[in-house]
Amino acid sequence: MRSPHFPFLESSVLRTDARSARGTLYITNFENRFGFGKIKAQLSPAEQDECEKVTKEIIDILGFQTSGFHCEFRLTENGPMLLEIAARLPGAGIYSTYDKVYEIDMIGLMFDAWLGISIPNHYDSKYINFHSNFQIFDKDEKRLVRLDNLEEVRQRSDVRHVSQTSVIGQNISVSSSSPTILYDYSVVGNDYDVLRKLSEEIEKTIVYKIE
Repeated sequence: MRSPHFPFLESSVLRTDARSARGTLYITNFENRFGFGKIKAQLSPAEQDECEKVTKEIIDILGFQTSGFHCEFRLTENGPMLLEIAARLPGAGIYSTYDKVYEIDMIGLMFDAWLGISIPNHYDSKYINFHSNFQIFDKDEKRLVRLDNLEEVRQRSDVRHVSQTSVIGQNISVSSSSPTILYDYSVVGNDYDVLRKLSEEIEKTIVYKIE
């Protein structure tokens, strides 16, 4: 379910992967949607309460009585505005990210909810997970002719994940609306500045050429 309003709103984007159990809301945390992944959003108590209130209203309307769900909001001057919601747990490698950052098993918690076993309402993050999709922004479409040194980065003990997402010879979209992702990577730690420097090192190590 997507809001028709989201293209016209300028504000912070929040996301959460959560569960409802017999109508009770269990939120891991509201997080910043872009940039550094899996960082708890810096919300005031009033903003946190309002986001939880709106989330509860939405899942009640949709009938998510005992279900995992993923939703995203824009936080505006008029409160949180729904961008999307679906009755699903997160996909891809996000489960292992939750395991690393929050030290929880998202799938196991959902089974507990289905079985009527009590689950905690909130969790505190243990680490920061930095995830980046490396993209190129330019005026014209390009072709990828070189992408090297991913294996060198992959061998680093401080790198959690790196993956090539484009192939040599592929036409690369460089438009600001939907640029092609050349590669993505994740690093985990406790210090925001250290992770930012590590990110810079990774992007200097990986060499690409488009023409």
